[in-house]
Amino acid sequence: WYSDFCSQCTYGIRVCEFNQDEHSSLQDALADWSLLPLDQSIEYHEELKGNMNSFQYPAEGNMDLEVGKHYVWQIRRSYETTLEPHYDYSPIYVFEIRSPSKQRLDYSDPNLTAIQSLIGEEQFYLWFSPGGELERFVTTGESIWINNEELHMDVLYSLVSELNQEKIKIKNIQIK
Repeated sequence: WYSDFCSQCTYGIRVCEFNQDEHSSLQDALADWSLLPLDQSIEYHEELKGNMNSFQYPAEGNMDLEVGKHYVWQIRRSYETTLEPHYDYSPIYVFEIRSPSKQRLDYSDPNLTAIQSLIGEEQFYLWFSPGGELERFVTTGESIWINNEELHMDVLYSLVSELNQEKIKIKNIQIK
């Protein structure tokens, strides 16, 4: 997350477990019980320095992160105004504590990029990342099934173009 330099700002981080069976969205997971800060009366762990480029999860005084589980995190920047504190929030990010032997999704696949453009980044991550229903999905061949009809892959790119031009709207997406 990029934010402009602010020497008078306080930065905090919130880390929560993300469980697809319990949480309907990343925001839902972030609003749930936090691992950091462990004290549930505190919204954000505010021991970050403004010029940090990385954050080391504390080794003591918190819950351990577990291999195979997904977690969400968000940064909050706060500063005082004449009336009240002002808060800026980063997007919500997801990470997994991965086993060293687990394979990675090939994000360079242009067909997967097109699918991500159609279904949105959050839904794409839920389905295609480790633990998702389509975790080890790979595209092969020249066709795709849409509405029970086998179509050439070029149709996928046409749909992305039409969606970007607001000529079409996606109502529902299902995995079969």
